[in-house]
Amino acid sequence: MKSNLSIFLSLALTVLFSINASAQWVDASSGNDPYSASDIGFFKSKTGISLNTAMNGSPDVRRTTNGGQSWSTVDMSKFISPFNAISTVSTTIGYAGGKQLIKTTDGGATWDSVSNMSFTGVSRSQVSIESMLFTSELTGFAVLSNMGYIIYKTTDGGKTWANSKGINFSLFGGFFALDANNIYAINNNSSIEYTNDGGTTWNAIPSTSFGNSVYGVTFLDAHTGYVIGGNATVYKTMDNGSTWASTTLDTSVNLFGVQFIDANNGIIYGEGEIVFLTTNGGTTWKHYYKDDPNRIFRYDLQKAYFFDMKTGAAIGQTGASTVLLANTNLDNNKHTTGIRNSNSSNIEINVYPNPSTGIVNITCNEMEGNGLVSVYNSAGKLIYSNIIEANSKSTISVSGLSKGLYIVKVTTQDATGYQQVIVE
Repeated sequence: MKSNLSIFLSLALTVLFSINASAQWVDASSGNDPYSASDIGFFKSKTGISLNTAMNGSPDVRRTTNGGQSWSTVDMSKFISPFNAISTVSTTIGYAGGKQLIKTTDGGATWDSVSNMSFTGVSRSQVSIESMLFTSELTGFAVLSNMGYIIYKTTDGGKTWANSKGINFSLFGGFFALDANNIYAINNNSSIEYTNDGGTTWNAIPSTSFGNSVYGVTFLDAHTGYVIGGNATVYKTMDNGSTWASTTLDTSVNLFGVQFIDANNGIIYGEGEIVFLTTNGGTTWKHYYKDDPNRIFRYDLQKAYFFDMKTGAAIGQTGASTVLLANTNLDNNKHTTGIRNSNSSNIEINVYPNPSTGIVNITCNEMEGNGLVSVYNSAGKLIYSNIIEANSKSTISVSGLSKGLYIVKVTTQDATGYQQVIVE
């Protein structure tokens, strides 16, 4: 049998994801991976938006009309700062927030600022929206990251915001709305705040200690809900949080999100592309990921949206590398392996000497502007990251690294390149 290294070398450079007739996730960025990403949202259809940041700090917003299978860049040249959160309320209307609030009425094709936005007791220069949820075109909730994670509410489409009575989070984890009145807010210190009157009052849901940080919450109705979080935390309530029962999954990784398609069919996702599916309302969960020894990168599914039990889109991240992902066959447990060849990149990377025992020099041909050079081991763990200037050489010491195969990735604002290096 071939070793992992010999298989890798015989296939040239395999990067990002195996291509599937399987439960594997596929890089849908077409070789133009974002520098970083913050949120993803869909307009109650397969039209969606990914909020990203370019290497120069400007907003990099992308749009899909096919459920994340491909993405195009939205013209955001009239905005300076990137956006952190997106919330959609219909097939055409949505909001994105950061240091300013913007609105679309055509499914994300074009965006305009919400003029004269103000927060009670907050100067305009202090506004930085960390998380956001709109329950209608006029009514929404937001948390400012630099103002003690206080929940604010608007009833006029984001023009004016007032403190929504009472909750000051130590670290905010996001919103979930069952309807316009029943809304849940996550405190990463393992608690959930709840309003049943549209944000007029908030109260902590009674709970046992979840024991780990809470990253996701969803409710199917006024009684049945789920909490997921760190170290494979999964809890279910049947009485609106008065009592919770834990569920054991065959993993120990952090879980970042939970979504139910209907009362029976649900999905949990998290680190290392891990996905669990239920078809019986959470009574049992099936693990839909099999480790592939030929894979170099396994991305953490930071934010995801699923259209059904087979199809979804996600933001994936490992170390300093960020991609937009798609999956069209989530519940197929038969795996095949494909490759993405380094020739698809438009940055040519030279790595020498290769193999190396001491130092590695990295140069890039025809690279426009500065870039980020990252080095990963064969498990996909980031071990080095630094800026590389155009028409210059970056030198890395590898004398302290274990022998084996490593991946060098260089990313600029609009291009990516990969190369392998062997440490002896």
